[in-house]
Amino acid sequence: MVGHYRTQTHPWIWYAPSSRRSSCSAPRPGFGSIRVSVTLGGSTWLTSIFPDSKSGTFLLPVKGSIRARERVAPGDVVGVSRKLLE
Repeated sequence: MVGHYRTQTHPWIWYAPSSRRSSCSAPRPGFGSIRVSVTLGGSTWLTSIFPDSKSGTFLLPVKGSIRARERVAPGDVVGVSRKLLE
């Protein structure tokens, strides 16, 4: 599901997969982020996913340009494929 993640300065729009973290839960540098190639609809891009201790999943920030191109808004349920690059 696509949702909001609020920081002190501005909100982020992110995708939270329904599956929990698995073998990637070992400590990692860079806030525990993992480099990935992501496909959402017809858009593919390189980015990082970030662990979220509250949900036990990784969060995927989704840029405004991708959201506009794919017509994705907070609350939408979308399919995303991820390929680990590390």
